[in-house]
Amino acid sequence: FKNAGDFQGFLINTRRDKFKDPRVREALGLAFDFEWMNRQMMYNSYIRVRGFFNASDFEAKDLPDGDELKVLERLRKQLPARVFKEAVPMPPSTSPPGSLRKNLLKARDLLAAAGWTYRDGALRNAKGDPFTIEYLDSGGGERLVAPFFQALGKLGIEGEYRRADFALIRKRLDVFDF
Repeated sequence: FKNAGDFQGFLINTRRDKFKDPRVREALGLAFDFEWMNRQMMYNSYIRVRGFFNASDFEAKDLPDGDELKVLERLRKQLPARVFKEAVPMPPSTSPPGSLRKNLLKARDLLAAAGWTYRDGALRNAKGDPFTIEYLDSGGGERLVAPFFQALGKLGIEGEYRRADFALIRKRLDVFDF
């Protein structure tokens, strides 16, 4: 989907103003406790995906070099400088010494830097609009999204679970109303 970002299995419409800032998307990722969910709900049967080409010859690891660097050099002007200076970031983790609390504190700071502050019982932008997230599902996702929404609630973000049939979800995806 153009203008849609897949974040931890949740599709985010990056056309919406609140999701345009990469710090906001990073903060949302920090609030998702993959390790707890995998351990408590999935019997440790999932492996964390690090990108489109996970565990293959095409997976980006560390700094680009060799053939990868040759391809990227032609695109240097269109790419962020960090592509050539920083190792590929790994998804946030809550495995020790990390914790969900540490991640939420970092998420709070990222959201504040992006212009979201906690006041009147909710995380709000400069206009005073509360930060809300809607999760569309055709069924079965409640048990996975509930702990995520609980963590988001600690940041002042309200999550709304909405059950709909697949045809409605598809229609809303087609017109970027998600």
